[in-house]
Amino acid sequence: MAKDLSRSAQIHETVGFEFAAYDGGLQPFRYWSESPVAGVHCPACHGVIDHEAISSSVSVRGRYDVSYVDGHLVVSERFRDFCIESGYRDVEFPCIDKRRSLFELRPTRIVDVDVERSEPIMLGVCLRCGNFDCYLEGRAMFLRVADEPLDDGFYRTDLIFGCSVGKHPKIVVAPSTREKIVKKGFSRLFFIPIPTIDPEFEKRKEENTDSEKRELQRLRGNLRWRPKSWIRG
Repeated sequence: MAKDLSRSAQIHETVGFEFAAYDGGLQPFRYWSESPVAGVHCPACHGVIDHEAISSSVSVRGRYDVSYVDGHLVVSERFRDFCIESGYRDVEFPCIDKRRSLFELRPTRIVDVDVERSEPIMLGVCLRCGNFDCYLEGRAMFLRVADEPLDDGFYRTDLIFGCSVGKHPKIVVAPSTREKIVKKGFSRLFFIPIPTIDPEFEKRKEENTDSEKRELQRLRGNLRWRPKSWIRG
């Protein structure tokens, strides 16, 4: 029987890279010192509803050229200058910490995620704001672009990913942009090829769906559910 390669990563050309960096490890960096912030977060689920809002209380320990903070990319003056000198005009750098010369990298160019092919996992719905509680990565992240590499530069996805205060678009760079960044020697950066097929997607989706069902049943009083760690004997 012929092997089905329709979901194989090998047959998909890399059109770009998801751009991330060190996030603080066991004590993750924080974009908002507290939530909800009136007008920025939903008062019920704390999900971000104003993605144009800029925090003035970002917590980043240490000094890095790029840090991953609740989905946001916080960059040093050195990285900002690299972008400016490289001619990247479709990206903004609002200052979030004048004392430490830290800026947020905010692309203005948008790439659309092909939701049907990507199959993102969307869990729960907040009755207050109407948004999903979580937008988790699905089978892969496919973009609605031609099957060719993105033009040099930075982009952000139209689809929001994450949960609660961590909801934010993904930052994407073109393959040629990644090469320039790597050559400059910036450390602790991560580039995930787009698309990258998750071989464990079906299992992960089932686990998340089952967990959501149990939580809904618990909230409705139909099941006295407790985490397994609470069960003795």
